[in-house]
Amino acid sequence: MNPKVVDEFTDYREQYIDSSIEEILSMMSFKETDTLLDIACGAGDLTKRLVQKTGIQSALAFDILPGMIECAKRKNGAENITYIVRDARDCNTYTTMKNSFDKVVAYYALHWMESWQRDVLRWIYDSLKEEGECFLNLVVVTKGGDCFNFIDEAASELPKYQEYVKDFVYGLYRYDGSGDEFEKIMMEIGFTDIKWKMDEVPHELLFKDAKEDKATMKSFLPQLERIPEHLKEDFLEDVHQRFVKKCVKTIDGRNRWLVNFIHVTAKKPTLK
Repeated sequence: MNPKVVDEFTDYREQYIDSSIEEILSMMSFKETDTLLDIACGAGDLTKRLVQKTGIQSALAFDILPGMIECAKRKNGAENITYIVRDARDCNTYTTMKNSFDKVVAYYALHWMESWQRDVLRWIYDSLKEEGECFLNLVVVTKGGDCFNFIDEAASELPKYQEYVKDFVYGLYRYDGSGDEFEKIMMEIGFTDIKWKMDEVPHELLFKDAKEDKATMKSFLPQLERIPEHLKEDFLEDVHQRFVKKCVKTIDGRNRWLVNFIHVTAKKPTLK
């Protein structure tokens, strides 16, 4: 992802950071001595704000995209935060992180990892110290589709670009189950004190105009990487036009980006 796209995305996302922090703190408390692992941290805006808000000792944050980590270091660096490039899908190779963190946060992250249920949840458990706690939220299957469905459908419906995207698989791995079933998954791994809540009303993102819509869409449109450079802007515009037709609108005509999540906290017990 090029620096301009990263900066545009983080600028528009800024308006939602405070509410994201409030969401985490409503379900999990912190101590000043805590160490934090932030999985798929993006540009680090949430990481830095959370560290500042809680006054915790230190944080290690990683993301798969070098551009995001470069942006995090540039915009959201701090002496007690370390940003590194890592792929959570390779988590089983990160043995040095075992039993290392008081808190682990995976904010809007796990659904981008096909192995999140098989491997990543187990690795989160292993990364926590005894009595450590994690916070997770991830996309759940929504009847009628969500904003990510609409973006993927819009991109796949354009005949002009089929030679570039015809075999593309949109890598979003939603949770398809109940809260009780998710709790059972966590219990089988070894987690205790599991608390969860499922969105009753879809989470909503709103942007002021088409420019902000498209700037945000770039981060959720990996098909762009397959499109020749001279066609990228046309492709983005065409996808956005189809996306607009699929979206529910606000009274003032803005597109409502709607998606449902499950939100979970859980602890690693003291092991005898």
